[in-house]
Amino acid sequence: VLRQSGTQLLVASLRHRDTDYRAFVDEVRPECPELREAVYIGDPSWDALVLAGADVPVARLRAREAELSCDDPVNLQYTSGTTGFPKGATLSHHNLLNNGYWV
Repeated sequence: VLRQSGTQLLVASLRHRDTDYRAFVDEVRPECPELREAVYIGDPSWDALVLAGADVPVARLRAREAELSCDDPVNLQYTSGTTGFPKGATLSHHNLLNNGYWV
């Protein structure tokens, strides 16, 4: 999935149940040349990413915000591929906010 999607930045949990995501990503990383960074929530890598945002000037944030639309893609998640191979489903900002609203 990482190779097919061309993921450059991966944000993931460290673990889920018995799965160690860091170990999994480390194992496949040599096969994913586009992957530049993996950040794990609850890890110092996550803290560093969040802290780096504090140095971004407000004017730059406002300019970036003006370029965005609620229909822009923000998330690519893979389906199980019931009729074939797994495939990506793109979600927009609006999709995610709407899902959160209905939860």
